[in-house]
Amino acid sequence: MSIANTPIEQLLERALLQAASVPPAYDPANSARSGPDLVNWHLRRLGIGDIWLMANGLGHSIRVDGLGWCRAEALEDAFWPDQADLCVAVTWFPDRRFQRRYLAGTVPQDTEDPWRERTDAVITAIESTGFVAEERGPRRTPHHHSSNKLLVYRIPNGLSPQRQPPDAWAGIEPCPPNFRRKAWYPDKSPQDAVQEALDGVQEFARPRYRAPHVPAGTGVCLVRDVTQLVWPVGAELCAHLIWRPAPEFGRTADGALPSGAAEHWTARLAQITDTLSTAGWQVRQRTRPWAPHRDDCADLLVWRPAR
Repeated sequence: MSIANTPIEQLLERALLQAASVPPAYDPANSARSGPDLVNWHLRRLGIGDIWLMANGLGHSIRVDGLGWCRAEALEDAFWPDQADLCVAVTWFPDRRFQRRYLAGTVPQDTEDPWRERTDAVITAIESTGFVAEERGPRRTPHHHSSNKLLVYRIPNGLSPQRQPPDAWAGIEPCPPNFRRKAWYPDKSPQDAVQEALDGVQEFARPRYRAPHVPAGTGVCLVRDVTQLVWPVGAELCAHLIWRPAPEFGRTADGALPSGAAEHWTARLAQITDTLSTAGWQVRQRTRPWAPHRDDCADLLVWRPAR
């Protein structure tokens, strides 16, 4: 089948016929994969997803001018709204004519209104499928970013979504990196600020700050940046903390747990929370209990309220 000179509407129709007609099942125990799969399926059916058409053994990306296109990605459970039983981050990419011209460092004239109109239209389309979709965090604009981001989640029947107030981030600029501010320097990044608080406790300090006598069995802390889409309202800084248990408390090759693994998880996560709380940080864990027999690490959302 040749796709040359074929109207885009026909290509889209063929692509959707090739795609699965039944939505993929959502598995809460594997939300990192099944959540984005389900939302991406709906995005494709709406005509705003990452749509591919197989022809002559090759995959062809189908982009329909109008609303741009979207892609859903996983979010750690600790980043979800309290009521959600499924949650993903959806990145929206504008049509080519509204995209930033990177070589010139400019955006096309009169881009902001179409960007806003299309974002609102995408939100309406996504919510027509039963999900909640909203912009959170400082407002992204074509002058700061090449794309917009939406928090898309599902809540049980009978509950009302707890949306952030529209003015929750009014007057606050997006955090770096963005087109207008490339880096946090000379300020401390959220990752550095959180790690500095951990360095005050030998068990969780970076190797160069550890004393030689620090005992084994504490695990490892890694601090990463996190999209402002999930920053709590009023947060001055926010980061993603990943804690991995000590090797001696990890699962064996046959999947068995060593004695004391559950206690190790409980004690170390409590110590991390206490350490950060003492330093003025707040910590959020997922509501679902940690399962050392299945989880490889613990993901925490760590933030410091504005002073």
